[in-house]
Amino acid sequence: MTISERLREFIKSEKLSICEFERMISAGNGYVSRIKNGIKPDRLETISLKFPQLNLQWLLYGEGEMLLKPQLREHIPSYTALPAQKRHSEEKNTENLKHIIRALEQDIGHQQQTIDYYRKLVSDLSK
Repeated sequence: MTISERLREFIKSEKLSICEFERMISAGNGYVSRIKNGIKPDRLETISLKFPQLNLQWLLYGEGEMLLKPQLREHIPSYTALPAQKRHSEEKNTENLKHIIRALEQDIGHQQQTIDYYRKLVSDLSK
């Protein structure tokens, strides 16, 4: 599945039309259709701010689930919660991305613990 196909799947799950989504991220008509090899960082940042529930690893690489777990979303401030003058602030956007990265690192840590648990369980069962 391509990035464009995954993005369409997400848009559908949000019960939005592609045109509505494009307007929400301030993209021109046909933006989603024109995505071929990736999404530029500034556009990806806008998408992540408008849709904090979207798992960027899933969108970009098809890894994990489409939506972030609720405990990860707590670390990511919603776009509408930001004051208007700070919505386009590069400093604030950088801070938001740091929160996303920290939340993803925590999720990876939890997943590694689960993997380790099941490896031990399989090892114990095979003895």
